[in-house]
Amino acid sequence: MYEILTIAQYVRMCRAFIISILAMMSIGLQNYLFSSSATSLSYKLRSLSLRAILRQDSKSVSEYRTALSHDLFQLSTLTEMNIVCVQWRLQ
Repeated sequence: MYEILTIAQYVRMCRAFIISILAMMSIGLQNYLFSSSATSLSYKLRSLSLRAILRQDSKSVSEYRTALSHDLFQLSTLTEMNIVCVQWRLQ
């Protein structure tokens, strides 16, 4: 029913067990390092894209503000009324 192991077979089984434990630990370490680097890369990409979007928005707001003040100036000269332009600030 049960087979008696020789010393050589027992040593081979112990080696295989130790190798499997080391492989499991290295796979866990690999997964941890991969997920932490993916998190870091994702954060960098999101912050860079947000900065690019905000830069584009600030350019379009300044262009819109310039066009608005020009239109208000033309409107005030046509109607001969003073129109107050409110300044916007980007936070």
